[in-house]
Amino acid sequence: MSKGAVHFKALGYDPLRMKPVHFAAGFFLSVAGSRYELESLNKAAVIKHKTGLRDDYAHENLLAALKEAGLLDASVKESELKALRLQLNGVVGNDDAIYGSFKPYNKPRGVAYTMVSDRLLYDHDPQDGYSGYFVHSVLNATQDGKAVVGFAKQCLDNHTSTLEQLIAPLLDADEPRDDWNCRYEEQFGELDRKHLKQWAALMSPQTKALAILCRNLERGVSHPTKLRCLVVGLCSWLFIYLHKRAAEAHGQKGETPLLVMDFLGNTNARLRAASRFCFAHQRGLVFESYGALRNAGRVNFDDELFAGKGGKGGKSAPVGQPDFSFLEQHYSDLSIRIGFAQPRAQQARRKHFELQPDTARLLLLSLITPENPLLTFEELAALLRKVWGVCFGGCDDDLATLRANGYEGLDEDADLEPNRDAFVDLLKRLNLATEPSDGLVLCAVNPEELP
Repeated sequence: MSKGAVHFKALGYDPLRMKPVHFAAGFFLSVAGSRYELESLNKAAVIKHKTGLRDDYAHENLLAALKEAGLLDASVKESELKALRLQLNGVVGNDDAIYGSFKPYNKPRGVAYTMVSDRLLYDHDPQDGYSGYFVHSVLNATQDGKAVVGFAKQCLDNHTSTLEQLIAPLLDADEPRDDWNCRYEEQFGELDRKHLKQWAALMSPQTKALAILCRNLERGVSHPTKLRCLVVGLCSWLFIYLHKRAAEAHGQKGETPLLVMDFLGNTNARLRAASRFCFAHQRGLVFESYGALRNAGRVNFDDELFAGKGGKGGKSAPVGQPDFSFLEQHYSDLSIRIGFAQPRAQQARRKHFELQPDTARLLLLSLITPENPLLTFEELAALLRKVWGVCFGGCDDDLATLRANGYEGLDEDADLEPNRDAFVDLLKRLNLATEPSDGLVLCAVNPEELP
């Protein structure tokens, strides 16, 4: 069995180390089905290279080329172009994911620009392991998912953003679109109706939540914010999917995981220890999932297929033994970059679950519908746990649920109640909640709907 076949059986995509911008490139390329070369933009936005700026990337050469093309006034100086390129790199270089893509440099993998429309789609070979294509395919199998894809298409068709207006002189109006060369099937296999139906059913609650998110984003939200929230929402869907598939690999039901959140800022040792243990446990289930599938006879591969290289410091499995550290890395990268876990620093090995404020806002946007814009905090807490796995003490049965899942030693009054209050305070600071009377906390997406 090939690596691609194992990845397909286990997850449906290759779990690479990736940034949300790379997932976004893969997802939007799949939705649009086409891409652009963006040569002028690349030459202007790339401001450094390990071998130095050469040919048309050099300031003096680019200055002459842009003047000759009528894109710069004859009075513009080289120093002024340098300053302009610095600003340009800052606004289109999303997450430092742009590199020199034309002569004299080789076309690198993973080039992705700040996404504002289909006009910024470039990547030849997305560095997301085709996870974007996979998610797009699964979403297209249900009505809620199709609504999400339709929202994405609507966003891609919007060409009025400030960023796009800024870079408009570098976008050739006559540049033809190239078909995106999707090689998913040759690397992994066919996503037939049976597979899509199974995965769509597995992720039905999260897909419904994404559809609610898109409906909320249609109201009074800027175009860049819509795209950013959509990408983080899709990555959150992928994060929960990763847990569910790992659970199935271990012979368990593919249910939403229990993610023990710590909102107390490391002031409670018991809660922080439980959250860290939860992160390590969930990551471990993902790490062991390929081996569990093989032990269950559901996949068949030799050790050499994922053989370790004997890396220094125990970072890789011994030579000849299977090395699944890429699964741990994929899990950690995804959880941290979408705001489910902290700290962000890669060298900090002891991670814990704690929602970043923007992620907390996004999750509320995915749960509170326009038809029922006001929820009690208890209603919201139940939905957060059911759909996104967020457990922090907001539900009456959280303590019992935690103990049933092996998290002993926590106390309702000393641990969970302060944690609940800290999350309420976070929502209040975000203008997502209010407390009109003692013990009653109401939550809403829009502050004007709070009493």
